Order: sequence, then structure tokens, then C-alpha cells
Amino acid sequence: HYIRVEKKLGRLPPFMATLIISSDLSPFYERFHHFVLQLIKLSLGLIFAVFLFSYFLSKRLFQSIETFQQNLLNKATYDGLTKLYNRSSSLEKAKLLLRQSQKSKDYFSIAMLDIDHFKAINDNYGHDAGDIVLSSIAERVKNALRENDIIGRLGGEEFIICCAEPVEIVHNSLIRVKKVISAEPINYEGKKITVTVSIGCYFISVDKDLDIANVETLLKKADSNLYRAKQQGRNQVVISYHSESDELITETFL
Repeated sequence: HYIRVEKKLGRLPPFMATLIISSDLSPFYERFHHFVLQLIKLSLGLIFAVFLFSYFLSKRLFQSIETFQQNLLNKATYDGLTKLYNRSSSLEKAKLLLRQSQKSKDYFSIAMLDIDHFKAINDNYGHDAGDIVLSSIAERVKNALRENDIIGRLGGEEFIICCAEPVEIVHNSLIRVKKVISAEPINYEGKKITVTVSIGCYFISVDKDLDIANVETLLKKADSNLYRAKQQGRNQVVISYHSESDELITETFL
């Protein structure tokens, strides 16, 4: 157990030396060496554990933030009850569809749908029943229309429908919606609630001022036709469009 200092004269400068440590290590040094190795292993394991914990924690945090952001987006975009577009999103989607129709020189129609005697449903069956009716109507309208048609809830018992199809297809689509809704009563706690709707629609084509049309003006015209449908007895579709001779034609479908 010794340390010997050997000067390598002739080959090294006088101030340099080589320390030769005996390979016969003491038991104390062996224990110390073992302790250091265990400490290193423990430290590496702890570092790895902290890394894993941080990874999964950050992943969960990221997922929570992502879910929170998605929930905010859904609340800003969709109606909480019917899962359709809410009023603001519906109007934005309608404006986008109108711009696309203007660029492609196509067609555009906007319709307002209102549930007949909805206040009486709430009064007679309760607001929970009214919510069931709204959800059921939304589902039936969605199933009756094409995937690229825009469907939204404007508020209360009013809905909006927009599409970019020829007037004949619009006719058939809205009549189908009306019939699908009234075909079967809506079940609520063993009670059957018969529901009908009134629909007012305004259709415009490329050769009838489509390029200068705007959603707000067209929505007012659709609302006027909805009012006419209600005044004429409800449970009907009223649609206006221009003929080839530029005559405004308003038709009613029962």
C-alpha cells in the first residue's frame, strides 16, 4: 500500500513526474468505490424517473389545454342543445357559401324554419319537453338534407337552412324537411307530441343580382316568407324566386 514517485530523467523535464498507484486497493477504497457506483445508479434512476414524470405531466397538461380550447371552440361555434351551428356561426357559414356561389356563378337560397305553436308545447309539457322537441327537430332536419347544406339554430325555435342548388332541388328539400318533421310524433315520457313547422325561403340565381346580394338582406326576405306561411295557417313552405322574365314568383307548398 504505497505511492511511489518516479522521476523519468532524460525523457521528461525535471518538474514532471508520474504517480504510480498500487493496484492493491484497500477494502475502504473498494467500499467507497461501490458506494459511488450505487450513488451514480440511484442518481441516474432518479433523473430518469423525474424525466418520465415530467413527460407524462406535460402530456396530460397539453391534452387538458387542448381539450379546454376545443370546448371553447365548440361553445363558440355550436348550439349547446341541438349541436347545430349557433346563430353567429350559421351566418358566417351562410356568407361563405354565398361568396362561393358568387364566384362560381351558381345559386343560393336561404330559408328560415320555425316550429309551430312551440310556446304551447312548453306550456303544456314543460321546458324539458321543449328541449327534446328542439333536439329532435334538429336531428330530423339534418337527416333530411345533404351534408353540404348549412343548418343552424338562430335562437328559440327558429332554424336556418342554406344551400347552393337549383330552385327545383330547394323546393324538394324543404318539402321533404316539412314532411319528415310531421311524419311521426316526438316521444316525451310516454307522451306523443305532434309537431309541425313553417318554412320561409328566398332563392336567388346568378342572373338575378346574386353578385350584389348579401346574407342580411336575403334573410329578411326569407323571414317575410316565414311570416306569410304562418299567416296562411302554418305547416307549409313559402318560397320566392325570380322567373326568367324577372318576375318575382312566390309559391306555397302544403
